Amino acid sequence: GPWRHRAHCLAEMGQMDAALADARQCLALTPQDASSHALLARLLVQAGHMETAAQAFVQAQALAPEDEGLAAMALDAWLLVPGREAEAVALAVQMASRWPMSQAQARKVLRVVTLTDEGAARAQQFWQGVLACPHPPDWAWSGYAEHLLALGRWEEATVHAMAWMQAAPDASAPQETLARLLTARGDF
Repeated sequence: GPWRHRAHCLAEMGQMDAALADARQCLALTPQDASSHALLARLLVQAGHMETAAQAFVQAQALAPEDEGLAAMALDAWLLVPGREAEAVALAVQMASRWPMSQAQARKVLRVVTLTDEGAARAQQFWQGVLACPHPPDWAWSGYAEHLLALGRWEEATVHAMAWMQAAPDASAPQETLARLLTARGDF
């Protein structure tokens, strides 16, 4: 509608306060429309209001749960909000259970969460959530093993790699990961 179009135009002209007001008016008129929430969220990102933007993306995604793009935008916004790593990890795990998560997305999540005081716990939560998905990708298996290795948790890393070998007996990647772990530990 006209509010949506005008909000876009105002944002392009750098009039963010007016653009946000129009986006909010659009949302007031169409509160059940995911694209209205997404419009407000994108404008909030442009204005530098990341936490509010992330919340708006989450509302948009709740209205359009099959929209992977909205979920990815919400994840990106949460990753930019200091102190909200738990929300980022929870959303990342939720996304991984619904859609194939790319290794690049996983690295982005881990890069942010490992910088926090609770980094190791958040990373552990992320890996366990991704590996609990019906068909976790190979990079998740190897990434978790490498994560455990980096923490000096050799035994757990080895047990994890062996479990991966059992889950994918014909694949060479689990064997290569186990060999790398044993070599790093000095057992090979």
